[in-house]
Amino acid sequence: MSPDFYFRVGFYCPKSQSVIYTFGAAQSGWWSARGLWGFNLILNRRTMDWPQKITGMLKKYKVDFINYVPDAIGEKLLRLMREDKDFHLVPLTREEEGVGIAAGQAISGGRPLLLMPTSGFGNSINAIASLPIPYRIPLPMIIGLRGDLGEFNATQVMMGQALPQMLDSMRIPHFQITREDEVEMLTEGFLRVVYSTESPAALIITTQLAGWKE
Repeated sequence: MSPDFYFRVGFYCPKSQSVIYTFGAAQSGWWSARGLWGFNLILNRRTMDWPQKITGMLKKYKVDFINYVPDAIGEKLLRLMREDKDFHLVPLTREEEGVGIAAGQAISGGRPLLLMPTSGFGNSINAIASLPIPYRIPLPMIIGLRGDLGEFNATQVMMGQALPQMLDSMRIPHFQITREDEVEMLTEGFLRVVYSTESPAALIITTQLAGWKE
């Protein structure tokens, strides 16, 4: 399981200033609120600030077109983007068509993003190799990683494990986010690489950060 919410309940003894009985599920990062009558409710929640941090950095770099094929990880970003007038969302039927659409947006002065799952990168390899790479078109790609930690679907594993090697073979810079405290630094660094080189680069959102699909 990879729940977003954990809990622990205990009974607090004011005299000894300790929790004398607890039950529930616990992980790191507990915070507590002492209630009345010696009752202590301690809650822990998987942090969900990373989508806000990524979308905030995209806005800082004036990314305006979001070309996407939805998946579980990408949807956590799309929920925020749909409510933000600075983003223009373009749903795709397949990822490779997004490469051509994004190229047109970039040439016309926009700053597009391609948001896709791991398998979508496999679908779009030829389009990426034949358009944004040789013609030096900035194309930031955010990829929701499947086939890694916690994967339940065996058909996703090979593509997920091969993703870094495929990006390396195409000489596409790529950066994996595994922790909340590195989200802003890696997102900004990834965008700086895209626009300084005028080429594609990939930001990979791992299940260690976003949680895995059940």
